[in-house]
Amino acid sequence: MLHSKEDLAGKALKIASHVRYGVPTPLVFLARLSGLPSQWQVHNISYYGPDSGLLRADQYMLTTGSSRFHPRVGDTGVWTDAPYIMVHPAPRRGTCTPQDRGSTRTIISGYRVVLKRYHLGGLPVQELCGAHADGLWFDIQVFGAHPSINVVSLFRDHMRLLGTNPANWTTQPVG
Repeated sequence: MLHSKEDLAGKALKIASHVRYGVPTPLVFLARLSGLPSQWQVHNISYYGPDSGLLRADQYMLTTGSSRFHPRVGDTGVWTDAPYIMVHPAPRRGTCTPQDRGSTRTIISGYRVVLKRYHLGGLPVQELCGAHADGLWFDIQVFGAHPSINVVSLFRDHMRLLGTNPANWTTQPVG
C-alpha cells in the first residue's frame, strides 16, 4: 500500500510526540570547594560516569577571570591559573608515584599526599595527589608561574572530600 508523504510525515510526528527520554540524572561531585572568590566556576567536565543511579563527575577544571588557554602545551593544550581536579573512588592499589623526581611526601589535613613540582612545555606545574583519602583518590594540577592559588592551599583551605557514600555527594561543587 502506498502512502503519501503527508501521511508518512503525520505518522512520524505522532510517533515522535510520544517519545520520552530518561529522567534527568543529576551530575554529582565527590568534593566541595568553599571560600573561593565568586568568579571561580566549573569550566570543563572532561570525564563523568554512572554511579549509584547518578552521574559522577570524576575530572573537571575550575577557571577564574585570569585563566588562560595555552594551545601548544602538551597534547591538547592546557589552561593556566585553572586547577584541574580529579576525584573518584580509590582503586584498590592506587598510588601517587612518590618516587618521581621533584616529589615530596607529606600529610595535609590528615591525608598522606604527594606534592610534585615539574615543568611541561615551559610552564611550571604543581600537582597534589592522594591515593587513599577516605576511600577516594584525588589529583589536583595547576599550571603556570603565578597561579591565584597553589594546590596545597586549594586542598587544605578550600576543598572537602565527601567520601564514597553517594548521599554525601553534591551537585554544587563550588560555593
